[in-house]
Amino acid sequence: MQVKKEKVTQAITDNAYLEFLEKGYQGTSMRSIAKRSGISLANIYNYFSSKDDLFCEILRPLTDNILGYIEYIRPENYLEDHLESLEEHMVIAEKMAEYIDREREKLNLLLFKAAGSSLERFRDKVIDLYTEISLSYSKIISLKETGKEFIVSEFVAHNIAGTWANFIVESLMHNLSKEDIAKSGKEMMLFMYNGWTALMREKD
Repeated sequence: MQVKKEKVTQAITDNAYLEFLEKGYQGTSMRSIAKRSGISLANIYNYFSSKDDLFCEILRPLTDNILGYIEYIRPENYLEDHLESLEEHMVIAEKMAEYIDREREKLNLLLFKAAGSSLERFRDKVIDLYTEISLSYSKIISLKETGKEFIVSEFVAHNIAGTWANFIVESLMHNLSKEDIAKSGKEMMLFMYNGWTALMREKD
């Protein structure tokens, strides 16, 4: 019985994923998912309470991974094991390009086709979290490098976080290759790294 239930769940999520990719969240109905899955509409609600519940379940591995990474790079978790060097930032750019390329399809679904769902503002949530982290980093790194505490304004930190979010959006919109994402990402890292350094020196 458990095996059968798992197969039905998989059939629903697999077919719902295709529906959402084709029509977006707003254009997809539980009825169309049921029809595509070969399962009655009434039965689908035994597995998922709503369309939003189903949509979030499909994207949960992606959203959990993104939020998990943001938690990982918090200064208290990250700085002890990583040097904040330009070389380290270049490695991050390479890994970011690999991730975007690997998760391209689901990122497109999350960023461009989630309107109307509870994940519609997920991008804003990530920007807010990254802003918080940037503020912490500016304080810690400035103390380490200059001996003085410098905290960039929240507005500036928020816009820097938004720039990175927009970089991912634009990479997807223009369908950049992994190599082009990595190249552009490294250029962005160089720009940001030197910008942060200049800001801290200006306040020194």
